Amino acid sequence: MDLRIDIPEKNLDGFTKGAQDSLKKAVLNYSNELIEESNRIEADRNASNKNAEVTGAIVNDAVFYIKRGLTKRKKSRLMIACKITSAIASLFAGALYDPAKFTEGHDIIYFIAAVVIAIISISISVIKE
Repeated sequence: MDLRIDIPEKNLDGFTKGAQDSLKKAVLNYSNELIEESNRIEADRNASNKNAEVTGAIVNDAVFYIKRGLTKRKKSRLMIACKITSAIASLFAGALYDPAKFTEGHDIIYFIAAVVIAIISISISVIKE
């Protein structure tokens, strides 16, 4: 069963075709997020795992959680990769830090590269989060 939501034409006065398409996309994204959160709340409350039933109260709770930003946001693969990279690069930078070895060989280059990679990956993860 499809659920249709109609928005009166008078509410869309001044909306261009592109704006209407953007509105439709935003409403679909919000409804998918609302459905996922409603199902998550229902699964949390339903201890028996039988006969899943999402009620109006659950949907209202999901709306509240989404509006207040209390839902868990899925982390992107970029964020996970940046966090792993920053941890590994920091570990290497710490292991490579030996001022006595910096005068000879390529140790200083490896150390600087590890520090730069750590700084960049930490900066990206902080900015994106």
